Amino acid sequence: MKCEKKNKRIFAIGIVAIGLIGIILVLYLGINNKSKSAKYEREHLANTSANLYNNGLCAEDDNYIVYSKRQSENQIYIYNKSKKTEEIIEMGGYNFCIKNDRLYYIGVEDNKIYEYTLENRENKRYSDYETTQFQIKDDVFFTLSIDKKKIIKDGEEINIDVEKNINKFDIMKDKIYYLTNNTIYTCNTDASKQQMIREHVLSYFIFCDKLVCETDYGIEMFNLSGDNEEVLIDGDVYLLGARESEVYYSNKNMLYSIDLKSRECEEIEKIDGDVYQFYVNSEFISFQEVVQANSNYTFTERKIDL
Repeated sequence: MKCEKKNKRIFAIGIVAIGLIGIILVLYLGINNKSKSAKYEREHLANTSANLYNNGLCAEDDNYIVYSKRQSENQIYIYNKSKKTEEIIEMGGYNFCIKNDRLYYIGVEDNKIYEYTLENRENKRYSDYETTQFQIKDDVFFTLSIDKKKIIKDGEEINIDVEKNINKFDIMKDKIYYLTNNTIYTCNTDASKQQMIREHVLSYFIFCDKLVCETDYGIEMFNLSGDNEEVLIDGDVYLLGARESEVYYSNKNMLYSIDLKSRECEEIEKIDGDVYQFYVNSEFISFQEVVQANSNYTFTERKIDL
C-alpha cells in the first residue's frame, strides 16, 4: 500500500514537471520567434511596420536613433547611442529608414526621398519622383505614388488593382500587405496572387508576424493569413505603436500598453486628449497630445523616458 502511494506521488510529480517544461518551451519558442521577427525587420526592412505606422517619425538600429518631434517641424534629430551625442539636420522629414549607415526619408517640402550619410553627414536628394510612403526590402525601394493609387518597385509600377486610395502598405518577406477601403489585401511583390485578408479594418501594422488592427470593435490580432482572430482590447481605443513584446494604445484618458506574452495591460501615463504622431524606441516614448476646447485645439509635446 505504501509503495503504491509512493508510486502515485512520483507519477504526479512527473506530470507536473512535464507540464512545467512544456510551458517553458512554449514561452521560449514564442519569445524566440518574436526576436527572429524583429531581427528580420531590422536587417531587411530598414524600419519596423509599427514605427512606420504613424508617418515613420522614428527609426532605430544598433547605432542610431533618428526621430522628429513632429512631421511639420523642420528638424531631424540623430542620436548616436555609443557616443551619447545628438546632431540635428535642418530639414523637415518623415518615413525614416536606416540602411547601411544611411538615413532615407521623405522631405516635407517636396515629398521626395532624401539620403543622409550618417558618418559623413552628407545630405542629398535620392529620387526625383514624389511619394507619400516608402519601404526598403534589402536594397529594393517600394514606394507609394503621390496619388496613393500605385505601389512602385524600384521605379516600375506594380499592377495592383485598387478602386480607392491605398492608405498604407508593408513588405513582409516576399509579400506586400496593403490597406484600402478598410480592407487588408496581400499579394506577391510582382503583384501576383492578390487576395483579400481582412475587412472592417481602420488601421493596422505588422508586429511579431501578426496583423495588429484597430477595428470598430477595438484592437484585434490575426495571423498574416487573416486567421486565428484574437481581441486584445475591446471598446473605444486607438492603436498607437509597438516595441519588443508590447503594443501601445490609448483612450481619452490614459496611455496603455499590453504585453503580448502575458496579455497583461499597464497604465503608462494619464492624458487629457487625443494622441497623434506616436512613436517608441529603446530610450523614450514621444507623442503629441491634442486637447480640444470649443473650436480651439491645444498641442502639447509629450516625452516619457523608458
